[in-house]
Amino acid sequence: MGTDQADNRTPLEQAADFLARLQGDDASDADLLAFETWLSASPENWAAYDRLELLSSEIDARAAEALEALRAPTVAPRSPRPRPARWSRWAVAGAMAAAAAVAAWIWLPGTVAPQVYEADRGQIREVALGEGTRITLNTQSKIEVAMERRARRVVMSEGEAAFDVAQDPRRPFLITVGDRTVTVVGTEFNIANRTGRLSVTVTRGVVEVSPLAGEQGDVVRLVRSQRLLHDVGGAAQRVETVAAPENAFSWKKRRLIYDDASLDQVVADLNRYFPRPVQLEGDAKTLRFSGVLMVADEDAVLRRLEELLPVTVNSSADRVVLRRRRTD
Repeated sequence: MGTDQADNRTPLEQAADFLARLQGDDASDADLLAFETWLSASPENWAAYDRLELLSSEIDARAAEALEALRAPTVAPRSPRPRPARWSRWAVAGAMAAAAAVAAWIWLPGTVAPQVYEADRGQIREVALGEGTRITLNTQSKIEVAMERRARRVVMSEGEAAFDVAQDPRRPFLITVGDRTVTVVGTEFNIANRTGRLSVTVTRGVVEVSPLAGEQGDVVRLVRSQRLLHDVGGAAQRVETVAAPENAFSWKKRRLIYDDASLDQVVADLNRYFPRPVQLEGDAKTLRFSGVLMVADEDAVLRRLEELLPVTVNSSADRVVLRRRRTD
């Protein structure tokens, strides 16, 4: 769709074009980025897309009703039945009002009770949503999911999760995490929100990260191989290109990959996986680590750290202490 053509079309015509493109199997990252840019360009675009979404939903509903009617078995004509008692117009009106109230409650956005999913210490949990989205929760992570008519909403507090979001431009996927909202149509990405440090890494599709109402910061769009880093509560945020974005998902196979990370960070991660706490003493806190740790067995992880770093491991029944190894 060329620029001149897009400028000459009405917002409703452009909305119809985007809806058709994004529902196709060959929808690309460029299509998703163009859609997000167009949608945020003006309130008229939002209104046109919302109007088209309502029309599409009604068509889908009527098509389903027609299909059920066609599938219904053919029934032989019956003899006339006695005419039922006539309802008063007040009874009919009351029944219709009650039905309308029930329908309004069912479809009113925000009335859907959220479903809570949680991964305990050492657990990695898979969650499959009914529309095709798959979420993997890392250890000690919790989310709340509400599937509304016009949006799919997730609230994520402290924790980490990988998202593979099913494409549905009529119901954007909105994640509230820290002081930011992450908005997607269909994509694959990882979010980590640990001790006030937020990171969003994209491996497929387009993700928009925006500040919550009243918070500071700019709206940022991320594409494949980009990562956003942000300290919750501040305005600053940084976008960087990562050579291997898939490494952000390595924890799903219980592999933790580090590149010049502080030993403090490594120990904090280990304490989310194992019940026996690991502690640092003295100047061991100044050490840095690069490498891969398999977090299936705590003793094996500690032996590997002792091999790769100048530290000694002192284990007891209730804790593990890492101290810097003396060379004198």
